[in-house]
Amino acid sequence: PYFRAAVKIWTEGGPEEIAKSDAPDDQKARSLAFAKIAVAEALFHLANDDFEKFASIPFPVFKSTAKGDSLSKKQKMQEQFQKWMQEDFTKWMGEKAKALDVAQKNYEKISELQVPQWDIAAATRVGDMYLSFVNDFRDAPVPPSLQGDDELVDLYYQGLDEASRPWVEKAKNAYEFCLITATKVRWFNEFMTRCEEELFKLDPRAYPRAAE
Repeated sequence: PYFRAAVKIWTEGGPEEIAKSDAPDDQKARSLAFAKIAVAEALFHLANDDFEKFASIPFPVFKSTAKGDSLSKKQKMQEQFQKWMQEDFTKWMGEKAKALDVAQKNYEKISELQVPQWDIAAATRVGDMYLSFVNDFRDAPVPPSLQGDDELVDLYYQGLDEASRPWVEKAKNAYEFCLITATKVRWFNEFMTRCEEELFKLDPRAYPRAAE
């Protein structure tokens, strides 16, 4: 409630009230700066609720109830897997993407305030969401029809990597924005460190770790 109250005061005329006060200009500028920091922090914590909703959507588990001889069992498993992909997996992707979009839009509200430390934190969270989506996507179970054939399994994972590439780029863009902003204003904290580490994991050649 305190975070919501801070945002409400700001959006319902907070800056204008500061501007109309009888305080000296330097004091008004200082008050405005502190207000922006407070509102940016409040927006971040409110957006974190949406981040948690995104994170709490569980990946659907594929379970097979196929029985019979090996050939009929494999055929039945394949049918069940296709049904799982069309229903459970597709539903999960839609819910996950929608929750990510809501959270990202709320984090992006922070950028309007131009408060670097909270811009950095918000970008980190957005990058984390995209990366989480990629990792869940890549952890999708191997289709029953491919199990036991290493070459086909490799091709399957290559296909998943290819399909997840746009999401990887979105994660990299968010982490890169975080790193550039932190470097520009020389604001180094745990969020900036996380961005640097994740960029290194995603593309070590393009984003080598900086020297201590």
